[in-house]
Amino acid sequence: MIKKELLEKYGEYLDQLDISETNTSLKLSMIKVKPEFRYDKNNPGNNLKIGSKVMSDLIRYADSHIKIITLTPDNIDGVSVNVLTQFYKKFGFKMNKGHNKNFEYNDLMIRYPKLPGMKENSKELIKNLLRESYKPKHVTQLIRECFLLLERDFNGLTGSQLTTKEIDDLYLIFKQSYMNSIGSAWPIEKFKSRVQDWLLFGNSDGFVTARLQRSGMLKLTGSAGNPKGILFGLNELMATNKAIWGVVTPDIAGMLQKKGFIIPNKLFMKIIFKLIPANVLGPDVQINNDGTLNVIGDGGSIDKIFVANKLYYKELLLNNEIGDKIPNIIKLWIKAL
Repeated sequence: MIKKELLEKYGEYLDQLDISETNTSLKLSMIKVKPEFRYDKNNPGNNLKIGSKVMSDLIRYADSHIKIITLTPDNIDGVSVNVLTQFYKKFGFKMNKGHNKNFEYNDLMIRYPKLPGMKENSKELIKNLLRESYKPKHVTQLIRECFLLLERDFNGLTGSQLTTKEIDDLYLIFKQSYMNSIGSAWPIEKFKSRVQDWLLFGNSDGFVTARLQRSGMLKLTGSAGNPKGILFGLNELMATNKAIWGVVTPDIAGMLQKKGFIIPNKLFMKIIFKLIPANVLGPDVQINNDGTLNVIGDGGSIDKIFVANKLYYKELLLNNEIGDKIPNIIKLWIKAL
């Protein structure tokens, strides 16, 4: 229980701390700092900020356990309700009225749990999930849905911006997906090295990765996890409005086609394959008779599909190294896109 933890940590500084806790919420009834440890405007350098520290620990606990916090500011030893209200607002509390009103709680202020990457419009969903969790038969499913709702939204973060635990968790998803797909996966050391410079889209339930090339194009480098997360990641990727291309598995190629990406015919592929430098496609890539590409990796070879958005094909024509070498029939096809 958080009250016990807070008292063990700050008890010597407090006159009173009243917190009641349920499976879905915390009610802060009183936090009273001893007079000698309170803020003194005549001696601001001696401010220990005990109240702020208690509140910070409390909201971290609430966020990690997905719990609402409620409270009602009350005049304490001359501190006005208005001052206390502004103090609590700094920690994400809002007045429990209007569009923020939750009729299950009588307190004047309320704070909904937050996690990195969480969307603001998730509040209503959290309210509904927490309300339903009072029904025991729904608890397991609703907790799972809560966590899916609050999954970390990457939206173009690089691996270097993630925590060690987040990268470890991503590797487990990556490994499982690739084991299911091709029967092998990179060792974790290789994954950690590569992911540092990758851009991630989606969330920790399912994601796609891309690498920004010197040309400014984005090259798809992988995908893993839940198809809904992957689809979410593809939507984020498309929102970058960059030229995007990749050599991907048939299932991802199918998703991208539905989003307007184009799989070129085998004639185009055989021509373009000769024009794209080997270091761009990769040294261990060969073209098949049907226009698919055979990619040799750590776990053997697998046939993949070349796919790109319209902007990629348009920029091919402007490429100094490739544009002039593209046959007219292909140029006409690109211009017609």
